[in-house]
Amino acid sequence: MKSEYIFLALVVPGPEHPRKKLNILMQPLVDELLSLWGGVKTQDATIKKNFNMRVAYLWSIHDFPAYGNFSGWSTHGRLACPVCLCDSKAFRLHNGRKACWFDCHRRFLPTDHEFRSQANAFRKNTVVHDEPPRHLSGEEVLAQINISVADTDNFGILHNWTHLSCFWQLPYFHKLLLRHNIDVMHNEKNMGEAIWNTCFDVPEKTKDNAKARRDLAQICNRPSLHLKLKPNGKWDKPRSPFCINKNDKPIILKWFQELKFPDGYAANIRRGVNFTSRKIFGLKSHDYHIFMERLLPVAFRGFLPENIWMCLAELSFFYRQLCAKELNHDTICSLEQQVVVLICKMEKIFPPGFFNPMQHLIVHLPYEARLGGPIQARWNYPFERKIQQLSKKVRNRARVEGCIVEAELVEEATNHLSLYFKPNVRSVRNKIPRYDDGTCTFESSCNLQIFQYPGRCISPRGVRALSTEEYEAAFLYVLTNMPEMDEHFK
Repeated sequence: MKSEYIFLALVVPGPEHPRKKLNILMQPLVDELLSLWGGVKTQDATIKKNFNMRVAYLWSIHDFPAYGNFSGWSTHGRLACPVCLCDSKAFRLHNGRKACWFDCHRRFLPTDHEFRSQANAFRKNTVVHDEPPRHLSGEEVLAQINISVADTDNFGILHNWTHLSCFWQLPYFHKLLLRHNIDVMHNEKNMGEAIWNTCFDVPEKTKDNAKARRDLAQICNRPSLHLKLKPNGKWDKPRSPFCINKNDKPIILKWFQELKFPDGYAANIRRGVNFTSRKIFGLKSHDYHIFMERLLPVAFRGFLPENIWMCLAELSFFYRQLCAKELNHDTICSLEQQVVVLICKMEKIFPPGFFNPMQHLIVHLPYEARLGGPIQARWNYPFERKIQQLSKKVRNRARVEGCIVEAELVEEATNHLSLYFKPNVRSVRNKIPRYDDGTCTFESSCNLQIFQYPGRCISPRGVRALSTEEYEAAFLYVLTNMPEMDEHFK
């Protein structure tokens, strides 16, 4: 989704977040959607005639906290999951003092699955026979909202409804199967962050801290991981099997420091590697996207037990299939079944404190992909980039909203006018190539497409002869990136 196809429909004034008052501020947008649902006369430029154009709300895309403000279901506490709604099995950790979704996923398994009858593999002496929560229809959700909003005494106990979203005024809203999207971008980032910090045992960020071990002793039957009291009165925390040995951490960090990617594939991760603190600083959401889908199985292989590594490799493959550009119906249906088993395997490995709402929401991602299609149209990457572009347009800090609106109007007008420019005119839709020496008179004597792009030498050393290894690497690169060779590779 390109920036020129994203239009700014509404600006919410700041500087404070409106929270539940967002409903009031979005009412003009709802009024326009109601008007557009009836249809407006629009000219078709190709046939030179007017037609009745109708516009409908499809779905909303936002991070998890904004999900609660937008939908009316609070995404905090024990009932934070907006898909399970009131039928959640989450509980509060006594020592960690936060909501936990540990052992809440066996109910999603088939009734005859072996995990359901394992009494001590998850919670102590617990066998699960419950059925998964039922997906409510739009009419049932609306009836539940109308009853629950006024029932403030049971908020957080029986329901998490805070208000009725203004979008329920749309006549077709209750018929939508997917009204709001769980953001895969933030889900992937939070999962990658949790795995990295826990496996590397990063202080103050690991999910396997002393409080987590105390909760583990209360909930699970894993005596080898319980805290042990030393003769000097201090507590000893046994090393978990999913924690990487301290002597192996520099090896993994060195691998990250020497890592190279194709141009434009990922950020320069190696610049954030710090051997002193044994961390990688400055990782962004897209860096965790690359880490989860490509680097995780390679980086940790050989440093973790085989069963743990295999579970993390399956998680990486799950995200890779989920984020594919093309989704097959059979693949998505298979992912819906596999993801439940995958999370149950992780519950056998990691402590209860590891499983917060983000780890639980993975269960619902394949279902939403089956309804909404490929993730590329439903995650936050294009909108985060758009918000960054909008923030750069602010010149007067005292009039932030005005600066954004005025600059965006100019940009929308120029994007529209650029459609009528000649093909050789540089515009938003005809940008200068990334590698271009600026000349317009470049002519190549070779007909191969890979040599049709002008460029300049960027090395300060000038021209030099290639070694045999460098020549073979360059020759292989040229062959594998030529469209003319595609038929031969097939």
